[in-house]
Amino acid sequence: MQQSELQAQLLKLDNSELQREAALAFREFEMLDDASIAALAQGLSDKDRGVRDACSMTLVSLQNQGVEIATHVAKQILTDDIEVRNLAGDVLIKLGTSSAAVLWDYARHDDFDIRKFAVDIIGLIGTEADVLILMACLQDSDANVRVSAAEALGNIRSDIAIASLLEVYQTDEEIKVPIIDALGKIGGEHAENFLLEKLNLEEDMYIQTACIDSLALCGSKIEISHRLAEILPSAPEELQGIILKTMCAIAYRLEQQIVLHNDLRYIAYNAVNDEDPDIQSAGIIALGNNYSIEDIPSLITELERNNEATQQHILYGLLTQTSSTIIVTIINAFIEKNTDTLDALISIFGVLRELWNYADEEHAETILENLQRNYIYSQNDISKFIFDFIQTINRVIASQCVAELLTSESPSEQIRALETIAKAGLLELRDNVEFMTNIPGEVGERAKQILQELR
Repeated sequence: MQQSELQAQLLKLDNSELQREAALAFREFEMLDDASIAALAQGLSDKDRGVRDACSMTLVSLQNQGVEIATHVAKQILTDDIEVRNLAGDVLIKLGTSSAAVLWDYARHDDFDIRKFAVDIIGLIGTEADVLILMACLQDSDANVRVSAAEALGNIRSDIAIASLLEVYQTDEEIKVPIIDALGKIGGEHAENFLLEKLNLEEDMYIQTACIDSLALCGSKIEISHRLAEILPSAPEELQGIILKTMCAIAYRLEQQIVLHNDLRYIAYNAVNDEDPDIQSAGIIALGNNYSIEDIPSLITELERNNEATQQHILYGLLTQTSSTIIVTIINAFIEKNTDTLDALISIFGVLRELWNYADEEHAETILENLQRNYIYSQNDISKFIFDFIQTINRVIASQCVAELLTSESPSEQIRALETIAKAGLLELRDNVEFMTNIPGEVGERAKQILQELR
């Protein structure tokens, strides 16, 4: 079937099925003539969704005729039908950079909605070749168009636009934040210095927050984190967590570490209690790896959140760079706090297993001694997880724990020890179990049953 015949079939508005077939059949041609492209573009506004979708798929598939297709499709953004306009926009975006220059005239259209729509699309697909038209749109009479222009320049990330953005910033209050966001995406020393300057000079907290967030995105030198640390103590409390998050983000990107001085650690504590998970993590990172007694409440708070990444960070520091008394204090407090909720405790024991080989002899010995005591005196559910952990790390110590529990004067504790022996298959305690068979009552009977199982 010739292209002219398919055009006639596509434009025959009384048979949607034939229209869809025609729209898809155009894909068999390597090149389409102008009339065929125009018919497909017109089909984007058809009353039938299937026809619209078929036209869209065919148009997008013809990337080698991108400019011609974009020229016809762009006309559809003039419609008042939002669905048709969005479909046309989607096609233009998928055609990519071919569409950008076609939209320049629409960015100058009399209707501000059309101008904004065109600028938004250019911002998603544009290149440095489109920067001049977007810079001109920074002067548009409509604030929404100006906002879109700033956002588009940020998306294109061309430093050519920086001078225009800074100039407009001085005179246009309505788009200060979008300009700051754009500078954060563009980056570079000029942008970084401007953001630091405005963070110090601007009094609007919304603008200050935007500056901090943009520095997190573009900060390329650790000195920026240091400069932020200098203003951290005097910053409003509402901004301190955001500043700390940005300091840590820059340091992480540069593979360096930011640790707050002792007199500023209260800011890290506050950050750990923030509602933003990223600020919480920044608070933990800013405490470093060598923890003090004052850090314990914040460490416990974060450990309870079951965030494996921060659990690993904290426990590695506790195992390798912190006094063993600190980790013992945390384990004891954590066990006590989690007598009813075991999920976090199970997670922590799992991470400890993974990191155990990093522990030196003194830390390992102190922790195991502490867990032995906790196993003896903890409630059944918790003691089970403690025993499982000890057994994974050191079976000999695990057996010693159970053997000690067998000597208890409490029949219930003796039964607990016997059940542990049975479940763990502690053959090395067979003689201990055999001795227990001489005890009258439930303990002796259970010991006899387990002795049979151990054989």
